[in-house]
Amino acid sequence: MSGWYIKRDDQITGPFSREQLEEFVAAGEITESDLIRQEAARDFFPASMLPGLFFEIDETKSAPEDHHSRVPVLLLVLCLILVIGFSLPAFQPKRGSRRSVTKNNMKQIGLALHNYSYNNSHSSETFPPGAITTANGEPLHSWQALILPYLDQQALYKQIDFSKPWNVRANQKPFQQEVPEYLNPRTKARRTSDDYALSHYIGNELVLKQNTGMPFNEICDGMSNTILAVEIGEQFKTWGDPTSLNVPEKVIGPNRKSPSTGGTHVLLADGVVRFIPQDIDPAILKALSTPAGGEEIGEY
Repeated sequence: MSGWYIKRDDQITGPFSREQLEEFVAAGEITESDLIRQEAARDFFPASMLPGLFFEIDETKSAPEDHHSRVPVLLLVLCLILVIGFSLPAFQPKRGSRRSVTKNNMKQIGLALHNYSYNNSHSSETFPPGAITTANGEPLHSWQALILPYLDQQALYKQIDFSKPWNVRANQKPFQQEVPEYLNPRTKARRTSDDYALSHYIGNELVLKQNTGMPFNEICDGMSNTILAVEIGEQFKTWGDPTSLNVPEKVIGPNRKSPSTGGTHVLLADGVVRFIPQDIDPAILKALSTPAGGEEIGEY
């Protein structure tokens, strides 16, 4: 069964299982006016329309009533749902579910990277370049800008002039907009001093290379053994910055700050999100960082 997505205002979270939806309802984190859809569907609909998600009234035990009198009541309820829906803040799970939101963000980033590959590759599937620069090496745009259409951010993508650097005045407005999938709920910092929106994730520069995409078949160590992106807890850059790249072994470890307790979440090239313990063997971490190093990777 495909997962469920939740939408409130411009924020979309998911996928969640049916059981997780029921838990959110029990905790008061989803209301009947929130919009939901299944992964295979395109259109969102009110959560109240999903059978069995909210408590249902057993009409066989209700007292007889005048059906004509129910119409004004139903209209009133619909109006209240619309008012509540527009006034509620964006969906934010409570502290206990922040780790699942972090993992989901990274899954969405991985899915976007694969969708980019599928839609922009000709002969063999290829990941996007990590950074686009001019012939003189002037930074233009980042991988996080390139995958916006596959994060339901097509409108934001269209605002960017990709013929000009990301940080020129003409591109200032789009890059000041926050992208929910690039923000870790455990991290408070969201904007730079000059009001650009940050990203709490960086790409692996050994895979997401400058001005060229790496074909899947060149990841000889295996997609499940190669890190694609990493969550970070310090030295954040904006999601439009082409230098939002690093080697994973340089940002993971006992002396590195992470938003997660005891380790770091990483996105592997096959789209799976794994938790790397803080005390991971440096040799294994180095092997996970390289796409074609030929190293043997044990348990971690």
